[in-house]
Amino acid sequence: MAETQPVNYLSETMLDRKWHEIWLDVWLHPGEASFGNMLTERNHSPGRAILWVTVTSLIFGVVGSLFFPSMYLDLFTQLFNLNLFAGTRDFKLWLSGVCFLVSSPILGILSLVLSSGAYHLASRLFKSRGAWSNLAFCMGAVHAPFTIISGLISIPRIIFGNDQSTISLLNCIFSLLSLTVFIYTIVLFTNAIRAAEKVGTGQAVLTIFIVLLVQIFLGICFGLLIVLPVISSTPYR
Repeated sequence: MAETQPVNYLSETMLDRKWHEIWLDVWLHPGEASFGNMLTERNHSPGRAILWVTVTSLIFGVVGSLFFPSMYLDLFTQLFNLNLFAGTRDFKLWLSGVCFLVSSPILGILSLVLSSGAYHLASRLFKSRGAWSNLAFCMGAVHAPFTIISGLISIPRIIFGNDQSTISLLNCIFSLLSLTVFIYTIVLFTNAIRAAEKVGTGQAVLTIFIVLLVQIFLGICFGLLIVLPVISSTPYR
């Protein structure tokens, strides 16, 4: 099968759309052309994408801190051993909420910058001719709505998660929804890379695959760094 050739987007008219118009265009028309249209926006800077991700991550953080404080208290207790901190449970709930609120936009920005940077570098293996700034802008239109969608999908599971009569059905439904959104997001990322980096479909797919392999390798290495010291310190019987 012949490799899909990249398209050069040339437009005499610069677009000036609102954020929601761009997001809807990308998510309702998940093709290379939608991301090509993004690159004709008057302001298609990575700063705009970072703003999108910051706002959506803050919303996610506020909702999580206000409505699901106990869940994040358990999470941060495991990560940072909040039991060492003096204070009442209410204080620890407040502390974990603040930690989640502050960390959400930071992690969102890091995710956008690092992932777009990794895809940009990997695409260079296929002689891509795009700029990181263009790819970051295109990926921001995927990343920011994904934060909202994934948050909405998780809310019913969190609310009804302790109800044994519905937990199995909920897990099945929302696992399928999560898988569908994940696959759809991969399609969007593929077309974002095609448009921003000016590569073909196969090359964009390989770019994502290469980055995934690197992530798996780094994850294994990180896991070994944690596990090996524990194993070596365990006395033999």
